[in-house]
Parts: sequence; structure tokens; C-alpha cells
Amino acid sequence: YIYKTGDHGILNEEGYIDFLGRKDSQVKIRGYRVELGEIENCLITHKDVIKTVVMDFKNEQGMKNIYAFVISRNNFNASELKLYLQNML
Repeated sequence: YIYKTGDHGILNEEGYIDFLGRKDSQVKIRGYRVELGEIENCLITHKDVIKTVVMDFKNEQGMKNIYAFVISRNNFNASELKLYLQNML
């Protein structure tokens, strides 16, 4: 059976599917599915944020973390932005 999971793959010569990635920006972090685009959409609503990119990255221990890169109009610190995002919940 083939299911629509949002994953891209190809059927190899042995009959197995080789995973190529996702067609969206959803990642799995510590068992939770996270949509990176949703985080970007929240960040961009801040009055000083001009552009943002959110990505996941594996550290040396193999743990995935989420990183957000932000271009802003004015200087502000990460704690201010973190508080802004927490107030959105």
C-alpha cells in the first residue's frame, strides 16, 4: 500500500522505497512534528522582523534543534522575541 504522508521517495531496484525528504517543511523533533513554516509565519508578524528563516540542525550528539535566523529593522534581543512568541499562544 502507498499512503499520502508528505514524504518524497523512489522505489529502488530491490523494491524498497528510498526516502528523499518531505514536500513540506515539516520536521520531527524529539517525537513531535513541527511545521517550520508556521514558526516563520509567527516570527514575521513581529513589528521589527523583516525576514526570517527557520531550520532544523543535528548537533554532534545527534539531537535535532530548531534555529531561527532573523533580519530586523531595529536592534532587539532574543528574549524580547521569545516573550513575543510565548504571548501568541
